[in-house]
Amino acid sequence: TANPFTGMYDAIHRSNKRRVGGAGEVFRPEEALRPAEALHLYTRAAAYCGGYETLMGSIAEGFLGDLVLVPRGVLDELRGGGRMATTEFRTLLRQE
Repeated sequence: TANPFTGMYDAIHRSNKRRVGGAGEVFRPEEALRPAEALHLYTRAAAYCGGYETLMGSIAEGFLGDLVLVPRGVLDELRGGGRMATTEFRTLLRQE
């Protein structure tokens, strides 16, 4: 998915509630992920799959990447079925 928060929400809830006309049925609930697992898949695991685990996927010295600040408890909010509004407040570019 283009929005990682939407993808994480779907991986955690396994529901069609967000789809137009969706009644909220849960699809294969045994495959639902914990919030920390979903976050890992969109960060470190994604970098590993692309062969970039030594360059990105973590916030660490020398790593490339974007930093997104989200409200404390955002994964708990997603777990409870809440929605998160996001606003871009600054974009920084650094080229070497």
